[in-house]
Amino acid sequence: PRGTGLAAGSLPLVLGGIATAAALALRVVGRLRRVVGALGAAVGAGLTLTAVLQFWLGSLDGSYLANTGIVSLGIAAIVTSVLGLHNVLGHAGLGLGALTMLLLGNPLSGITSAPELLPAGWGTLGQWLPPGAMGTGLRSTAFFDGAALGLPLTVLGLWLLAGLTMLLLPVRAARTSTAPAPAAASTNRLEANPPKM
Repeated sequence: PRGTGLAAGSLPLVLGGIATAAALALRVVGRLRRVVGALGAAVGAGLTLTAVLQFWLGSLDGSYLANTGIVSLGIAAIVTSVLGLHNVLGHAGLGLGALTMLLLGNPLSGITSAPELLPAGWGTLGQWLPPGAMGTGLRSTAFFDGAALGLPLTVLGLWLLAGLTMLLLPVRAARTSTAPAPAAASTNRLEANPPKM
């Protein structure tokens, strides 16, 4: 009830989003299936985690559906952006997205205190990353009847849109289809230059 549940729940929310993105990137084939998996996981996790925070731990007030919407949107923004970076940059994109959300987004979110209490500039940056926007949006719906909800919704919506755009681009498929397979390349060299006996 003093807000420690919300603060303690921020890291699992971020880690859960990253883990979901990694699992989808490494186990699920097909961009459309990954989109469906990401959105489905975000809704399911939002429903579950919000129920735990609100009804079991008593850390949230307000409308359960509004709180669930913010949590689901935040998780969807994290998952799709990390998946999108993986689609564009490969495994390096997966690492870059995970590090951005975990090492920048989580500590700069201001969930444990307030964005205004962070060093100048860093708190503002944190509000433009999904964990910070999700934390501020959840405070707004849970305790302030949705006041000042516009910026968090805009930030989460932009991250979700950017992630879906990167995820649906046929970048990796085009890049891998133009590169010859190693076996085929070596066979072509052997046929062009047969070994001398």
